[in-house]
Amino acid sequence: MKQLILFSTLLILLSTLIACSPPTAPAVENVILEYSVEASDSTFVVDISYRNELNEIVKLADQSLPWSLLLTIGDSFSGSAYINVTAPESEVFKYFASGNADLDVTNKLVDSGVNFSSSGVIVGDKIFSDPSSASSATVKEIETADTLKLDNDLFDLGSEPYYIYHEKSLSVDIKLNGETVDSGLSEGVRILTVLVNTPIGS
Repeated sequence: MKQLILFSTLLILLSTLIACSPPTAPAVENVILEYSVEASDSTFVVDISYRNELNEIVKLADQSLPWSLLLTIGDSFSGSAYINVTAPESEVFKYFASGNADLDVTNKLVDSGVNFSSSGVIVGDKIFSDPSSASSATVKEIETADTLKLDNDLFDLGSEPYYIYHEKSLSVDIKLNGETVDSGLSEGVRILTVLVNTPIGS
């Protein structure tokens, strides 16, 4: 009988100790941080600066696209996930068609010696008569094979040279464990720059 009472007392004490013990903290899960960069034209290269898992800024030059990087970050990571991407003018501002206008028609580019459609011209393309100038016109319509309708009268003499450029785009995404938390987009024909800076952690 005494043994049974002693055993019961020990069981009660053991149960009390277990109930009073603090719960074990769950293991800290690491977070996967992903940077990704894409462009409408994968032939140009970009300069990239990003914050790594040690909160350091890393700079990379002449990176081919598309580009991505996975980083494993823990509780020690604080501040912001940061990425800055630049495609310089020398990479982006490249014309794909050129020639000379041969007729003066208001808000139009006429060159009877070419077929603009087969040259790859599309609505939204930018046209410059002087690449060193900021003045340009946007293609609104391919009216005929040799005539483009523009949003302004860039060729008022009807004999100027022209240079045609596709508008390009550069996009950046930041993901945490596969879910997008921030993104950025730049569009243009000269310089493309995207900066994304989003708070992560405490």
